[in-house]
Amino acid sequence: MPTNSDEQRELSHEERYIIKSLWSIESNTCSAGLVKEKIDKIDKYVESVLKEPTREFIKQIHEIRDLCMMDLDYFNCDTLRERCYRKIDVKKYVQSIGECLECTAKILYKFGELNDEEKQQDSDLVAEKLKIIEEISQKSKSKQNARRAYCALGSGAVIGAAIAYLAGAATLAPAIVAVAVFIAATVVGALVGYGIGKFCEKVSEEKQNDPDMSMCTAIKNVFTPKCLKSQSQVHP
Repeated sequence: MPTNSDEQRELSHEERYIIKSLWSIESNTCSAGLVKEKIDKIDKYVESVLKEPTREFIKQIHEIRDLCMMDLDYFNCDTLRERCYRKIDVKKYVQSIGECLECTAKILYKFGELNDEEKQQDSDLVAEKLKIIEEISQKSKSKQNARRAYCALGSGAVIGAAIAYLAGAATLAPAIVAVAVFIAATVVGALVGYGIGKFCEKVSEEKQNDPDMSMCTAIKNVFTPKCLKSQSQVHP
């Protein structure tokens, strides 16, 4: 914990790095990989280098923590739902703020500025916001998947019937045979359409999990488990 004797001390190199890194994480200007790199370096400094932090350092860490708390308080159910429906990647932003908040809590806790309950409250607040985002995303995804499934079934059925018609099914006799062919073609078309729709849904999920992933990689990831399973069945 800082004392009166360090009031005139300037921020150390490590303290400046920690403060600068936390501001960049809070402002969501870092990629996920860079956030992890910065957090790991901050942890190293806090655990091994920082022994007697300056008052100015502790003051700025408190300010960053307070801002993170304000940011998270702003994101209630309504604001989170609005951003999720507008396709804004609010989860990444909340995760970034959460990383920053938990990091400040860890620093303040180590130097006696936070107690166990306050530190746990910070973690609980982040978890609560991420849980709300996940629930909203799941509801939205379920509605989208249902619409896609209906569209795929309908489109497949129409295409199947059209192919049967173009193949001359309407000219078959007796009429019951023509009807049976049309029904079979419609069912097969609907199933094929549904299968294509589910495949596109899986590819879309892969892309959502990793926005930087290429389309080719997403398709490969969808196919790979099935291929490996087939190989294991052929070569026990």
